[in-house]
Amino acid sequence: MRTLKKNSFLTILLAVLPVSLVLSQSSPFAGYGIGEINNDAFGRNNAMGGTGIAIRTNLYLNNQNPASYSAIDTLSFFFEAGMKGKFQTLKGNNGETKHSKIDVDYFAFGFPITKYLVTSIGMRPATNTEYTFFGINQATVSGSDAQQTFDIRYVGEGTISNLYGGLGVKVTNNLSVGAHIHYLFGDIKNYYVQSFTTGDFLYGAKTERRINDMMLDFGAQYSFFVNNLKNNRMTIGAVFNPKINVSGKSTHIFGQGSNFIEDGFLDIVDSMKISSTDKFTQMPMGVGVGISYTIRNRLVLAADFSTKFWSKTDLTATEMFDSQNITIADATCYSFGLEWTPNQQTGIRYYERIRYRLGFRYGNDYIKIGDKQVTDRGITAGFGFPLRRTSTSLNFSIDYGTKGISDKNLTEEQYMKFTLGFTLHEYWFFKSKIR
Repeated sequence: MRTLKKNSFLTILLAVLPVSLVLSQSSPFAGYGIGEINNDAFGRNNAMGGTGIAIRTNLYLNNQNPASYSAIDTLSFFFEAGMKGKFQTLKGNNGETKHSKIDVDYFAFGFPITKYLVTSIGMRPATNTEYTFFGINQATVSGSDAQQTFDIRYVGEGTISNLYGGLGVKVTNNLSVGAHIHYLFGDIKNYYVQSFTTGDFLYGAKTERRINDMMLDFGAQYSFFVNNLKNNRMTIGAVFNPKINVSGKSTHIFGQGSNFIEDGFLDIVDSMKISSTDKFTQMPMGVGVGISYTIRNRLVLAADFSTKFWSKTDLTATEMFDSQNITIADATCYSFGLEWTPNQQTGIRYYERIRYRLGFRYGNDYIKIGDKQVTDRGITAGFGFPLRRTSTSLNFSIDYGTKGISDKNLTEEQYMKFTLGFTLHEYWFFKSKIR
């Protein structure tokens, strides 16, 4: 029986794959670790470059910092929902391929509990994996010095969902603090199958990671008027999430079969290696800081910096990626945004009450291939369309960006994401008076 050498089997997915034969619905880098981490915010924040750590408003829910919930007044009820579309182009040395997808992205509620305490509950994907790769590679077969050509197939699917609840507390007129508790659940499946041009068997590996655990994050905001002008306000914000061991189960099977089954994998008839562990992964400690400046209640300027200390976890590259050419690095992100409303209060013409938004972001992902770290950069824009004279609005954002490594031999993803969000703002907590 012929078997592949281990180093050949652990060949890197993106470094050798002909891009002209790729079909990917999430980022191609979703094939690593726990999938593509969803760092997107709600519609308004996405249009402003993803900023939100220091943004404070009573017109929207801001899930980027739980301390911001305390800006909601005691009469308001909020419902946020959004759908996201993605159009991507994958480019490499052998050409390019395109794909698109539209899906529900998030929903959340927000309402006051007391005068100083506000809560929000929501759900959104934490990570996504959905891709199919086809290509041709070469490997040395044991017992022979010659290299043989074989077809390769990579398939990934699954979602880790995030059901969360948050509290924002107004400590003083200037200082607010808050916290989120997240319940992560779901599974990620990654398949690898290769078949020789000669021979009766297909060789493959299947890894399934299932997660079911809690996480926490904390936030604070300090807001004050500038030069004693009530229409000019500066806010400084910070967020923190501790490093945590995430429980779950990881199963890895390596074997051979003869036919493919419905989910893209093969029917293994001879299992060469089976391993299972209850240690799923670690999520790193993360910190973020931000600043925003509101001028005359018309212009909002915001800037954020955040980092995740992946390199400080106990994980090894092999645990995360099953590959010796991948290392884990700290993830960072810089983001900037603005929002301009010509005349929110007394605007007679409709366009004067529309909120116009722009943003920019640049970051390094936690994946490092060889000595080069994956980067993600993009330009954002969007609008907030008020419905009549209410605070209910439709929010549209576009994010045009590039993710990958500037290397001719590696895959680079160009994408355009759009988010269509709906913000329902109602006054539900009036106290009736009998005269």
